[in-house]
Amino acid sequence: MAKIVLITSDALRHNYIAWCLSKQHDVVLRVAQAKSPSYDQSSKYEGEESKLISDHFEARGLSERSFFEEYEAFSGKTLTISHRELNTDATLVAIAEEAPEAIVLFGCGIVNERLLSTFDKKVVNIHLGLSPYYRGSGTNFWPLYYQEPECIGATIHLASAEVDAGDILCQVRPATYTESDTIHSLGNKTIHEAGQRIGDVLERYLKAELQGVKQPKDDNEAFKKKDFNPAVLRKVIETLPDTMHDFIQDMPARLASKPIVECKS
Repeated sequence: MAKIVLITSDALRHNYIAWCLSKQHDVVLRVAQAKSPSYDQSSKYEGEESKLISDHFEARGLSERSFFEEYEAFSGKTLTISHRELNTDATLVAIAEEAPEAIVLFGCGIVNERLLSTFDKKVVNIHLGLSPYYRGSGTNFWPLYYQEPECIGATIHLASAEVDAGDILCQVRPATYTESDTIHSLGNKTIHEAGQRIGDVLERYLKAELQGVKQPKDDNEAFKKKDFNPAVLRKVIETLPDTMHDFIQDMPARLASKPIVECKS
């Protein structure tokens, strides 16, 4: 059992990861970062477009509750910070005082070089997306836009100064797929699998039983938050039933075409 600091935002999916880690490790501190005011993307639009975006995020919340509400909330030591306080002296001091053996990041802002160098090779990130197939923001949304559900998953990797570029420790995909899957059910199935694996992956890494795999370099442009808009969301919603039908009909070959890093020693 290792001493772990977990840095997340405050949402049910992040509570679930805290619950999973706590079952196998000593989570000595959870740093809960508040969402940025810019998180409400529906405010950028009007009328039907605003409602489409708003309904999308409301549906995500409902799906998260159906997947993760049953798990107990983290009851250990918690430091709640604003969206601007992640890389401050005070936060770094609070983390250092716990003398963690590792730090786990999930759904928080970008940590700076100082934290990474202070805890060199001890910071592990749970990235929602399969690197390097899709990079940047929304990396489990864009595979559906391009009709590639085989590229949905999560990458557990060492954090690095270059965003989502550190050595890969493990990758996971949803355990099951159905033709009725939604954007949100696929995302939450992925989070569920990442939570089930993170404790063991961390233990094996800290015991030097698990070696990281270098992320291949590619020239693909990373997606940005500004790329997400009502038009692309509408397309995914309209095409998703056909996308999932076609994928499931040829699933073994589709999955094999996009290999992932298995959790091997």
